Parts: sequence; structure tokens; C-alpha cells
Amino acid sequence: MSRLSEFREAQHRKNKLKKIQRRLKGGRYQVALALLEDCLLSNVDDWEAFQRYLITCRQTASLPRAVDFLANLTGKIGESNPYPTNYLAAAYYLQGDMDAARSLWEGLVQRFCHFAPGFANLGALYFDLATLQFQVAVALDPENSISAYNNLAEIKIAQGAYQEAISYLKQGLTYSCPGQVETLYANLGHCYLVLGYKDKAV
Repeated sequence: MSRLSEFREAQHRKNKLKKIQRRLKGGRYQVALALLEDCLLSNVDDWEAFQRYLITCRQTASLPRAVDFLANLTGKIGESNPYPTNYLAAAYYLQGDMDAARSLWEGLVQRFCHFAPGFANLGALYFDLATLQFQVAVALDPENSISAYNNLAEIKIAQGAYQEAISYLKQGLTYSCPGQVETLYANLGHCYLVLGYKDKAV
């Protein structure tokens, strides 16, 4: 493709995205979704269109539409491009179907071992799944789930949610016994230090 052709194609895409944005601002969501689907059918590498499409579907309670469209698009593309599968998994994730999302992302990173977004999304899903399991543990038997409280706190620390981490650590400390407190206090001190509470971190 010549540079002139590339320039014209880029301008066409830019104008189309502007048109879509106008439809979104005007509340014409179904028209915008149809235009975004048209964009994706013509260019499956357009990650920006994928993101806008999925966000709009979520905002308009149209995730079932997203699943159907992206599943059909994935079927047409096959295994030649990771983007349709990546966003199909994301649509399932937003619907709360963790099993379907996990299956798709795990298969995706096996086929496309250099596709960073797939690994990032799968990692985020594992965080969520781990959080759910640890929450079940502390709900069933809080007195014998000290490590679960600490693990929940470490997940929140990794996500930058230090106040939530502090809450889990304090809960764990109410049940902990000698020999179990060191890690809890170490993480608690780290949270206080990051938040600027140096007097509590000591």
C-alpha cells in the first residue's frame, strides 16, 4: 500500500470515528454500535474501535449483542488475529461469565504468546478469581483463615487499593495468634508508609 493510500485510509477511519462520536454524544447508541460493528468488520486490528464498542455496549446494557457479534467475528477471522477473541473474552467477563472469559484468554495466550493484552487481561481475571476464593474462605472460617486475609490484602496492595488492604489486615489481626502476625504487620506498615502515615508505619 502506498503512502497516499495509507493516508487516505487513516483519514477515512478518523472521519468515521468522529461520526461515531457524534452519534454517541447525541444519544444515538444503536446507530453508533452499528457503525462500530461496520468498522470492526473492515478492520479487526482497530483496538480503539473494539474498546469503544465494548464500553458502549456495557453502558447501554447491550453486552449480549457484543457477545453475539464478537463470537461471529471470531468465527470469521479464525485464529489469524487475537483481537476479536480478546474482546469476546472481555465481553463475557463484563457479563460475569468468568469461566468463559478464562477459557478464551487462556487459549488466546497459548496461541499468541507475544500478545501482551491477553496476558494482562488473564492476570486481572486471576486476581478476581483469587479474591473470590479468599473471600469465601474468610466467610466460612475467619479464625482459621489468617493467610486468606493476608492474601486478600496483598491483592489489594498490588491493585493500589491500600485502604481496602488495611481493612483486611486489621480483620486478620483480630484472629491471629503468635507466629502469624509478622507478615500481617509488615504489610500493614507498608500500607501506612505508602499512604503517608509514617507514625503508624513504625
